[in-house]
Amino acid sequence: LIIDTEPYKSTAIAWINTHRFGGAPPPVEGQPTTKRARNARHHGYMNIRSFRDYCNSELLKDVSDCPAISMSTARRWLHRLGYRVIKIKKGMYVDGHERVEVIADRRVFLAMMEELAREAEQRGVPSMLLYNDE
Repeated sequence: LIIDTEPYKSTAIAWINTHRFGGAPPPVEGQPTTKRARNARHHGYMNIRSFRDYCNSELLKDVSDCPAISMSTARRWLHRLGYRVIKIKKGMYVDGHERVEVIADRRVFLAMMEELAREAEQRGVPSMLLYNDE
């Protein structure tokens, strides 16, 4: 494959490392960034389409007998270069309040609170339970 040969391999890796944040420039000190830009920088987000377009317009422009690459070829090339291609999905948050160990811990906590309330009542100490339910 052409991507396995030099200088194409090193040039492609250099381009990926500078453009893998969705093509956004690095953050400027003191300027606010969007949540999407921060997540992209943290997770190393890069669009396969932008890599394909780079390969077709710049990387392979000197290769006369090489046709334009497709999205699937760009994906395979990224894999050969050692990058993982993942699909970012929006998911539903589940806090796990019904897990078995959470229910068991809750029962232990409630038993302890009942015991403390009984002890306070036996001593004649007024007790008040304050909690913050978020």
